[in-house]
Order: sequence, then structure tokens, then C-alpha cells
Amino acid sequence: MRQKGSIACFKDDRDRDLMRAFREQLSLQKGEFNLSDILTATINSPTSHFWVSIERAVVMIHKIRKGYDLAQMGGTRREMFEEIEKRVAEIERTHEGIKLEDAVIRVIEGGAPKFYLTIKSAKVILHKIKKRWRNGQLAI
Repeated sequence: MRQKGSIACFKDDRDRDLMRAFREQLSLQKGEFNLSDILTATINSPTSHFWVSIERAVVMIHKIRKGYDLAQMGGTRREMFEEIEKRVAEIERTHEGIKLEDAVIRVIEGGAPKFYLTIKSAKVILHKIKKRWRNGQLAI
């Protein structure tokens, strides 16, 4: 599991994708709007990736298949890994002999139905994106 404070290799891409979805939801608003509603729509927007490393996804699929209890994991993360495992299993059924890692890559890079973030997490990430953008550390 990624240690708190470590930076994932896909962070900038995820941040850009989240900001794109946020701006898209903002542009759909007419007149007054509720930030909570916009954030809810943003995190439930389709995204270009499952924002997890291939290595982590492979480890979690192995654990799921060995009966690992995901109950201790946060709801959105649990839901994400269950969806990844479901999609990987489908690829394995339709592409006999495919390596697990190759199936995981197809799933992760094939897009996700949503961001699998909480509203609170999305707020924090968007605040950090704004701060990094202002400091010239991120082009969005």
C-alpha cells in the first residue's frame, strides 16, 4: 500500500482528469449552484483510468481471490478493487491464457466509471491542485 505522503506516479494525470471533470460539471451549472452537488457529480464522472498502480491492483486481486476481507478498506477503494477484479475476470474468461498483469493493465487503462473518491477527498485534492497551479507546479 502506498505510504502516506508518498507521490504516486500518476498523480499529475489524475489531478488533470479530476480538474477536467470538475470544470465540466461547473460549466453545466446555471445560476446559483451547490458545491457539494458539483463535487458529487465530479467524483461520479467517468475517468480515463482507474487511478491505482498496476502493482497495487495485482496485489489486491491476488488477495481478493484468496479470500482477503476487504471490509477494513474504505468503501470507495473497496468498490474500486471489486470493479477491477470483476473486469479482470471477464477479460480472463474472454482471452484464455492472458497473464494477470496484462489483464490488469487493460482494465486500468481502459477507463473507470467514476473516480472512486469521497467528496472530502475530492475537495482536498482540488484544493491542492489549485495551490500547485498557482505556484506554477502544475499545468492544467
